[in-house]
Amino acid sequence: MRFRRTIAVLIVLLALRQAPLAQETGDGEQESPPRERGLFSYEAPVQKEPEEKRWFLTLSGWYERKTGNTDTLKTNGQADIIFDDNISEFRLGGRIFYGKNAGLVNEHKATGVAKFDHYFLPRFEMFIFSQSDYNIPAKLSYRNNSGVGVKFSFFRNAFWKVDVSAAPVYQYEDYETRDTREEFRWSLRYRVYITPAQPVAASFTAYYIPRMAGWADYRSILDSSISISVTKFIALKAGFLRNYNRNALPGTKRLDDTAYAQVSISL
Repeated sequence: MRFRRTIAVLIVLLALRQAPLAQETGDGEQESPPRERGLFSYEAPVQKEPEEKRWFLTLSGWYERKTGNTDTLKTNGQADIIFDDNISEFRLGGRIFYGKNAGLVNEHKATGVAKFDHYFLPRFEMFIFSQSDYNIPAKLSYRNNSGVGVKFSFFRNAFWKVDVSAAPVYQYEDYETRDTREEFRWSLRYRVYITPAQPVAASFTAYYIPRMAGWADYRSILDSSISISVTKFIALKAGFLRNYNRNALPGTKRLDDTAYAQVSISL
């Protein structure tokens, strides 16, 4: 709720301001936008010139250890390699979260993804992706979702990007105490990316992933973050990740929340 209220306040401020702000590029850097942009306008993507930057590398992470009366460890890491020419984008990346409390592992999960997007119309993109996950506390040894889908953009300008996407996916899932499952699901996504001022970027993404054969069996993901650029290459980032699995294993929780902080370097 707090994040939604923050987004609502930012939108109101942007509507009142109506001034040229920063435009996101492939690696999260920002460039000066053209003049006279409306809050609800759509700016068709234009392919970059050959001399413009197209390849990006971003490394992010955090390490925190406390000893004494409390013995805790919290660490996370993330890496992304991106090719982006404004018409086509290829992304290869992954992130991991690990934590201990009083010597016991209470968080150990990771996600890796490979994805290719391509605009075939000004507002429409086709994409193909493959995502793999594991989550030790949830007894998930391995899960892979792969599919092909279409994304539609409502708004795309210096202030924000708003889009939705849908894709049929093939899911392979292996839990420690349950037989391997193979099934088809839908992956439905809603995303908002906001740049209220040049050094600040905020994003909110929601996934709904039901079984094709029974929508009551579903997973959902809420992923929100805000980052502030300290220099051209260094940024501070804070985020909140919520995973929900309606068909979680007995003895494990359906809800899995993770709050995190990172220092990122973009090259």
